[in-house]
Amino acid sequence: MKSDAILKADVLDIIFENKNKLYGAYALRKFYNNRLYKALVAMFGLVIIFISLSFIKKTSHVIFNTGGTICILSAPPKNKILDKKKIEIQKPNAFTKPLPAHSTQALPTNIKIVNKTDVEKIQNFNPNIQISDVDFIGIPDVVAKVNTELTKGLDTLATKPIPKIFVDKETPTEIAEVMPQYPGGMQALRKFLENNLHNPQDLDEGQIIAVKIKFVVGYDGKLKSFEIEEDGGKAFNNEVIRVLKIMPQWIPGKSKGENVSVYNTIPVKFVATE
Repeated sequence: MKSDAILKADVLDIIFENKNKLYGAYALRKFYNNRLYKALVAMFGLVIIFISLSFIKKTSHVIFNTGGTICILSAPPKNKILDKKKIEIQKPNAFTKPLPAHSTQALPTNIKIVNKTDVEKIQNFNPNIQISDVDFIGIPDVVAKVNTELTKGLDTLATKPIPKIFVDKETPTEIAEVMPQYPGGMQALRKFLENNLHNPQDLDEGQIIAVKIKFVVGYDGKLKSFEIEEDGGKAFNNEVIRVLKIMPQWIPGKSKGENVSVYNTIPVKFVATE
């Protein structure tokens, strides 16, 4: 390329000088701006079309999806208006006859019982009272019989003994209506343990050995079935069990008024003595 043409030439022309411009790379770079302009115009045109469609009024038909069946509902014609004058309420043709006069009776507001039948001495008498011409015969014997049978039934229920609820005393439970307790309460139990428990081994300063024993307080108050829940070592476990075995009988637990066997747990901690 001549030196005077370089100032007027495009950068692509300088790059592709003496190269094959028909291969495609030159055309892609040369007309890139034109293609970009066309793409932007097309994109904005589609956006405008979609926005315009969203403002178009929908048809008057309403479509509901009823599980596979499409129902199209249309509004009734505006010119068809119901004539209110033609709407008439049909009156029932059935005619109810009034009850006979002798079957009704009006009661006075106040009734007083007098000894004589003289009409002039009766107070608050309502002259509009109509006396029925139908006689009603009472049945006092049947009522008395029913009352007698009811009284006999109540007497029979009263004489029957109430069945006693069975309570299993031998099988221990976790909770009872009245839990077992040591005679004298918790303070007496603590004092008994402190007086009878001894460290079976020498402990280092600050060392703590924890033992937890689960046992059964029988329905007779005796302790049995000792189980180790927290192991502190054979010597310490045996020491706690030894003291529990020499412990006096507890006050047994109760359920439904009967003594029952109940589980209980005692935790003990051994510490070094100074």
